[in-house]
Amino acid sequence: MGGWTIVTAHFLPVPSLLLYAMAGWTRMPFWRVAVLDLLDLLGALAYAAVVVGVGYAIGHAAVSVVTTISHYALGATPALVGGLAVVSVRRQRWHRFRDPRSTLPGRASTEQ
Repeated sequence: MGGWTIVTAHFLPVPSLLLYAMAGWTRMPFWRVAVLDLLDLLGALAYAAVVVGVGYAIGHAAVSVVTTISHYALGATPALVGGLAVVSVRRQRWHRFRDPRSTLPGRASTEQ
């Protein structure tokens, strides 16, 4: 395992715990584990700096997008819920029309 592997591991969707497990399986000497820890710290700091930098760069644009979505969601949510209720009632009526002997889900049939 190279040093760059440890530093860049924070940018990959792999838990860094796996790197320590591999170090244990290969019986890595203690002084190399200390170097591994320092490189892991360097990678964590680099990852945090990138995340903070990207957040700062797109922060204002992201806030305006969220505000716009919030504004339109206030009207869209009741319309969506009402539309789903209408679709559900129509489906039940359609199934009852196709098969008049069927009952609503959860109710026992009266036929024997």
